Amino acid sequence: MELASEYSVALKKYIDYGGEIELHLAYELGRKALDAGELILNISNIHSEVLLQILKGSNSLEDQTGIVSSAGIFFHEFLSPFEMTFRGFLDVVSNLKAEIAVRQQAEEAYRKSEKYYRALIGNALDMITILDEHGYFKYYSPAVGRVLGYDKEELLGKNAFEYVHPDDVESVLETFKHSLHIPEFTTTVEFRFKHKDSSWIILESIGKNLLNEPLINGIIVNSRDITDRRNLEETRRKYEFIVNASKEMLAIVNSNYRYEAVNESFSAALSANRIEIIGETIASIFGERIFNGTLKPHIDECFSGKEVIREEWLTLPNSEKRFYEIACYPYRSQRSVVSHVIIVQRDITERKRKEDELMASETKYRRLFETSKEGLLLLDAATGITIDVNAFVVELLGYSEEEILNKKLWEMDFVKSIPESQEAFKEVIEKGYVRYNELELCTADNRQVKVEFFSIAYLVNKDKVIQCHLWDITERKLLQQELNMAIKQRAEDMRKFAQSTQQAQEEERKRISRELHDDICQRLTALKFHLNIFEDSVDKQKKISIRRIKTVKKEIDGLINEVRRISSNLRPSALDHFGLVTAMKLLCSEFQKLHSLEVKFETGIPTFQRFNPEVEIVLYRIAQEALTNSAKHSSSKNIILNLVEEDKELLLTVADNGKGFNINDYFSKTQKENGHFGLINMRERTELIGGKFIIESAPGNGTEVKVIIPIIKYASNEKN
Repeated sequence: MELASEYSVALKKYIDYGGEIELHLAYELGRKALDAGELILNISNIHSEVLLQILKGSNSLEDQTGIVSSAGIFFHEFLSPFEMTFRGFLDVVSNLKAEIAVRQQAEEAYRKSEKYYRALIGNALDMITILDEHGYFKYYSPAVGRVLGYDKEELLGKNAFEYVHPDDVESVLETFKHSLHIPEFTTTVEFRFKHKDSSWIILESIGKNLLNEPLINGIIVNSRDITDRRNLEETRRKYEFIVNASKEMLAIVNSNYRYEAVNESFSAALSANRIEIIGETIASIFGERIFNGTLKPHIDECFSGKEVIREEWLTLPNSEKRFYEIACYPYRSQRSVVSHVIIVQRDITERKRKEDELMASETKYRRLFETSKEGLLLLDAATGITIDVNAFVVELLGYSEEEILNKKLWEMDFVKSIPESQEAFKEVIEKGYVRYNELELCTADNRQVKVEFFSIAYLVNKDKVIQCHLWDITERKLLQQELNMAIKQRAEDMRKFAQSTQQAQEEERKRISRELHDDICQRLTALKFHLNIFEDSVDKQKKISIRRIKTVKKEIDGLINEVRRISSNLRPSALDHFGLVTAMKLLCSEFQKLHSLEVKFETGIPTFQRFNPEVEIVLYRIAQEALTNSAKHSSSKNIILNLVEEDKELLLTVADNGKGFNINDYFSKTQKENGHFGLINMRERTELIGGKFIIESAPGNGTEVKVIIPIIKYASNEKN
């Protein structure tokens, strides 16, 4: 008989493996038997016969007890479809009465069957309920109490849909209403029902419309708790998703080295379908050489019960040589026997290459660190403790590595005298860097060395470290001092040279001025005197000759005035004979006549007060240049020249109310072709004698030149 054969095979599998898959097979066989019209008594006979055959093959009493227990569970699951389609006790009784009326000889069987079904309904795990047309409970079997926790009559008269999960109630209610209009309508639904402890139970229910059956007059519903099954399925789906989503190559092999399961990453790495891999041996996939030489020893060690993790270079089929971490984990059966090995392969080629690069980089770093011609210290940023030091620091300071390492920077002898050292450490933590252009450290033999100190903080593998650089600048500082002294001496020499040059220039001007005034002017005057005599001796009638003589005399007068002007510009005689104040007054007066300007001279200094000749000539030349610039560029009609003595200083101010200019655009220009060399000349003259030159101007606001010079009074006598 086909059903008996299938039942025998399925029962043996469950006794051997005892899994959820085998129980589900029992449930499906029950459905098949139900659809074929098999009776309970026939099925019971099949179960008894199969069980006896299995028991004959076992000699151990303990094994026979386990087989009977497993067979009972399997038989109960096999009968579940019969329980779920059972239409209630009254319906069964009605069918049995009809059968008894036909066959009186089956009366005893009926009584046995009635008792059996009562026991079956009372002890079945599946729940039988009857709902009226509005969904209210009319009846429910004792299994409701065992599965859902409600008392015998606690749900009677209550609406079943009030206990259905809010997310499921709409679809369940729609199915229920649809069944009301179709007699004998049967449907299966799955939904969540509220347990008495407020948790939710997943039920699979088969409902049938028996409203037209007088004895039932309702919707009969057979329900079973599938919460564990659904949870198991969900867990299995999650694990399958996790396994297939993993980037690692996962596989399970049995004791024959055959693959029983692989994930998608494994099949993708081999460029094959999982179906093509499962059932194949490792040797057939990787080749005998790789299997025997690399993989098999690790797998055999794992079959002995050990976890094995190795790193190897492997060449997969249709792939280049890669570096893998291969982990083998033993899988134990219920009898604690290692039946399978789980293999996890992780491609760590890039990590291996980076590690090799890092190792090479570290080797280079150590070479640079040790041979550097600058001092290097590494500190732990969390504690300030020195974790590394190079040979330059040891040689520079004279302390051994042991005296420097594993100590806080500010506690070391060579920086103890620096109170800011700990503050500098805090600063580099906050800002990320700190720099000292000059820091004095104490060596082991109490010498003082000057260093340039620079620290920077950065992360190394998520740990912050501080790298300190030290440059020995002792020799550089000595050279810098010598250079500064040389520069200072050079500047002083240049200043004296400029002063001597200007003095020589003024002396030369003075000589030329004297020669022009005392020699050429005298000769021109004598020439004019002779012309006067000649003019008187000429005949009065010779008017043409007299006219020519007068023209020559006029030219001689102009020449005398021009020579006097040149002589005065080269070296104003008033400055030598009468002093600065008188020379300034004459300068303003002559400048006013020459340029038709109003030039006002103001001073509180006595007329014959004398100062050092260098000071007087500088102030006179600056005033002369400032008046000339104002006349040429300012378009001003009024100029004020002020000379005062206060706080042992002479202050010269030349101001106009002209158009002014932008100092940033013009004052910085030093080339003659720019037309502003005079400003630079005035400033240089002032600075050569230790003075201060200030110019203030802005477009539309006029210009003011100020010169402040320390007073150096002229050592005069009565004759001067």
